[in-house]
Amino acid sequence: MQQKKDALLSTVRIIGVVSPDNEMTLGTGFALHRDEQQSYTYIVTCAHVIEAETSKGKAEKIRVDSLYGKRDAEIISIGSRIDLDLAILAVENLNNLPLLSPSSHITEKMPVKIPGTQLITEAKIPKTETVEGHLGKTIRLGRWRESWIIEQLDRKELQGYSGSPAIDLNDNVFGIVSTEQGEGCIALSLSVLKDLSIKDGEQKHTSLNQFISQLPGNITSKSDGAEQGKKPVMDTTSSSSGTTDAIEVFFSYAENDKNMLKELLKQMSILKRLNYVNDWYEGMLAPTAGQIPTEQVMQHLNSAKIIILLISPDYMYSEELNSIHVERAMQRHLSGEATVIPVLLRSIDYWKEAPFGKLLAIPRNGKPINKWSDKDEALAEVAKEIRGVVNNLRQKKAH
Repeated sequence: MQQKKDALLSTVRIIGVVSPDNEMTLGTGFALHRDEQQSYTYIVTCAHVIEAETSKGKAEKIRVDSLYGKRDAEIISIGSRIDLDLAILAVENLNNLPLLSPSSHITEKMPVKIPGTQLITEAKIPKTETVEGHLGKTIRLGRWRESWIIEQLDRKELQGYSGSPAIDLNDNVFGIVSTEQGEGCIALSLSVLKDLSIKDGEQKHTSLNQFISQLPGNITSKSDGAEQGKKPVMDTTSSSSGTTDAIEVFFSYAENDKNMLKELLKQMSILKRLNYVNDWYEGMLAPTAGQIPTEQVMQHLNSAKIIILLISPDYMYSEELNSIHVERAMQRHLSGEATVIPVLLRSIDYWKEAPFGKLLAIPRNGKPINKWSDKDEALAEVAKEIRGVVNNLRQKKAH
């Protein structure tokens, strides 16, 4: 048993966040993937660990402890410490760090092992130690995927454990520990990594994107009577909703512009009949057991390959559309996961200072649709531009 605990401790590393005057705050991280070709090892930790502030202000360097000294780390993805408390670091030449395998199922009330960094010790020196608890109830934090409370652990004794792996009965990782969320110790589901946007302008982290895309959409939960100790079977109920070749198009719009949306959809009806596109917008929300409307919206916002922003004064005025739709759309656009297209419906000043302001908007002449004498002609022009993007994506899929 002691050998197993020691093996688990070898999978975690101290994350040091260093200020300009070398003051440091600490947390924990673990390796989930390695790209041998690029010589990168990818460390998962918590956003609040990376964003920690020292007494001298926000830290500037991230360092990962290793057998060969401290290695500088590059932040390639970071969520919000409020509702997506995760971050991914890329560290070069860290090949000595063992990788943890993703879990495929968990069992109610099962024992949970958490190897991590204990900050408060009698000697006042950080040490790695494995603590144990039990899997508690399933919860949802913000608008993201499932997470779990880890019972029988005192949050006050876990300072430094944020970013630690939550380990199942087979020594596989099913979650990432956060002591910032809620009242106790929370394990964020590994599937939440799918909601992070990877910063990869130079295409250096392609293998990580592929690895994350293959993680189970949800981890199978079994009752207490389930067999334990057998090698688990991967959960195949991931996010794919069908075998259609249609390109999913998400329309983000203000309620006052729904009539103009309907007219645009009419222009695109032939593409839909040919099964080239599958459109989705909030007006299509259906009551689904156990799922709140925001979750349905995020599901489609995360899966669409084309995201259309219908720009108008009402759209820019909406806090919800700008803080949720626009923010997530631009994250996916910048990571190359989706194409965002702003469509100018009605005139509004200063829209080019918005997050999407540097993107090519349509109509290309910059004239909002409501200013055209023939609105059908304007909408047909918009539909033609969208069709061009659809055709490009279809050609890429074919190859």
